[in-house]
Amino acid sequence: MSDRPRLPLASLRVFEAAARHESFLRAADELAITPARSAARSRRWKPTSPCACSSGSNRAVRLTDTGQRLAIGVRQGIG
Repeated sequence: MSDRPRLPLASLRVFEAAARHESFLRAADELAITPARSAARSRRWKPTSPCACSSGSNRAVRLTDTGQRLAIGVRQGIG
């Protein structure tokens, strides 16, 4: 078993939706949660992830190449 921390499913759903829409605001809308909740869930993975980075406002998302690959895997896993 890995010693790596596991992300809650809710955080993975925010990551996947934000990656697809390139927006935390749109992800929140799709998931029927508040933008504040979306941001709170994204904070669980953003600080430690080399995969995604915010650009522009705190609601915009721009993924690195690694982040794009991860988003595809997450999408397949939860889809």
